[in-house]
Amino acid sequence: MIKKRIVKLSGYQNNKHGHMKKISSSYKSISTLIKAALLFFLTGSVFSAGAQNTRYVKSSASGLADGSSWANASNNLQAVIDAAAINDTIWIAAGTYQPGNNQWFNITKPLKIYGGFAGNETSLQERSSNTAPTILRGNGSSVLRWTGAGTKVLDRMSITAGRGTGAGGLSCNDGVLNISNCRFFDNRTSGNGGGILITTGSASIQNSIFYNNAAFAGFAIWAQANVVALTNCTIADNAYIYHPYTNANGNTIFNNTNSFLIQNSIFWNNTHAITSQFNNSLHISFSNIQGGFSGTGNINSDPLFTAEYRLQAASPCINAGDPQTNTTGYAVQSGELDLATTNRIVGTHIDMGAFENESALPVHFGPIEATVQNQRLLVKWSTLTETNNQYFDIEISADGKHFKKLATLSSLAPGGNSDLPLHYEYTMEAPQVMFLPLLLYLLFLCFLANPKTRKLCLIMLIAGTATFLGCSKSSSQPESVNAKIFLHIAQIDRDGKKEYSKTITVVNQ
Repeated sequence: MIKKRIVKLSGYQNNKHGHMKKISSSYKSISTLIKAALLFFLTGSVFSAGAQNTRYVKSSASGLADGSSWANASNNLQAVIDAAAINDTIWIAAGTYQPGNNQWFNITKPLKIYGGFAGNETSLQERSSNTAPTILRGNGSSVLRWTGAGTKVLDRMSITAGRGTGAGGLSCNDGVLNISNCRFFDNRTSGNGGGILITTGSASIQNSIFYNNAAFAGFAIWAQANVVALTNCTIADNAYIYHPYTNANGNTIFNNTNSFLIQNSIFWNNTHAITSQFNNSLHISFSNIQGGFSGTGNINSDPLFTAEYRLQAASPCINAGDPQTNTTGYAVQSGELDLATTNRIVGTHIDMGAFENESALPVHFGPIEATVQNQRLLVKWSTLTETNNQYFDIEISADGKHFKKLATLSSLAPGGNSDLPLHYEYTMEAPQVMFLPLLLYLLFLCFLANPKTRKLCLIMLIAGTATFLGCSKSSSQPESVNAKIFLHIAQIDRDGKKEYSKTITVVNQ
C-alpha cells in the first residue's frame, strides 16, 4: 500500500479536489529538504512507500519482547514465525537459534526471512559483512521444515547440525523457495537430502555453499520438484551415509525434476559425483565439475580452495563463469554481492562458486559515510590502495537497487596508483540545485511542444521556478520526508572497468 506524504514547498499543496490552496510555511530542518531533493532527483517524487510488516528477533529479548521492533525484539523465533501473517518479513540478528529438543523450526506459510543483522539496522542494505552469522542449529532433528504454497525467502542464514531420518538441514514442500547467501554445513540424515530436501514446487539457490553434509541420497540437495536453479554455489566435501537395506551408491545431487539448472558453480571433493534420475533434465554450464560434465564452459580442474572455500589467486575458477551473468535482461543473475558481500564482478567475468576472488580489485575501499548536516550533503570515503584508477562516481538510489549518478571525482592517486590511504570528500551545498535539471527540461519542452502542450509546460515551468526561488530564499523546510536515500561509490579504472563500494544509507544529522 502506497502512502502519500505531502511535502510543503512554496506555501501551496493540493486539496482533495486537486486545486491549489495556500498553506503555512512551517519547516523544521534543512537536512530533510536536501533528502527530499535527492529523492526527487531519483524518482521525480517525494512520496515514499509504506513499510512492510516486519518482525524482529534477537538471541536476547529486549523491551516488550513482542517482535515489533529491534527495541522490542523477541528471542523466540518459533513464536514470531507463528504470529507472522502471510508474506510478512522477519529480521533475525546475529546469534544462534535452536528449536526444542528433537523439534525443528516449523513454517507453514510464505515468509521472507533475513539474517546477518547487528540489531540496529533500518534497511537490508545496512547489514555489514563484519556482522557475526545468524545460525539456525538443529537439536536432534531437521533444522527447518517449510510447507505450503507461496514465495519463500531465506537470506544470509546458516543451517547446521541437523540430524534425523528425514531431511538433514531444510525440507521444503510446495511453493517457490528463494535461497541466497546461505551456508548449509554439518547436517546429517540417514534418509534423503543432507542439506536440502525439496519434494514439490520450485527453488532458486544462489551465492550459497554446501559442505560437510551427509545423506543416503542427495548429500547436498535432493530434489523432486518442478524447476531448480543453482547459481554461483559451492558444493564441496559432502558425503554418503551407508544404508543397510540397499546397495545404492548415493549422489551429491539427486535430481527428479522437470529441469535442474546449474550455472557458475563448483562441485569438488564430494564422495560421489552428480547423478540425475532423468539425465536430460540436468543442465550444467560454466561450472567446475570434478570428473567432468558435458556443457558449455564447464571445466574439470582443482579449484584451489582456501580453508574457507574461497578461491586462491591461481584458481581456474576465476573469471570462468558465464560472461553474460548479471547483464540486464539475461537469464543468469547472481546479484551484486557474493556470499562474503564482496562485489560481483571483480575481474573480466564472474567467478565460479559462492565467493568472488578479491585479489584483482583495483581499489580497496576504507570507511564510507554520507550525512546531511549544516545545510549540505557531505560524502566522505577513503581508499586503502588504488591500482590503475581514474575516477569515482557517487551514485544514489531510492530503493538500494537502481542507482543514478550524482557527481564525479577524479582519483587522487598519482597515475592512478597508490599504496597509501587516500581520502575523498564531496559536498552539495544547496538542495535547490537538484531542481535545475527539471527546470531546464521543462524549458526545452516549451520550445518543442504543440501550442496546447506548450501552455501546460509554461505553467509547470512557472510553478517550478517559484518552487526553486522559494527554496533559495527561504529557510523553510518540509515537515517530514520518511524516505531513505542509499549511496555507493563506483570506481572506474583507466580501462573503463567499473567496481562498486558497499552500499550505505545517507544519515540525517
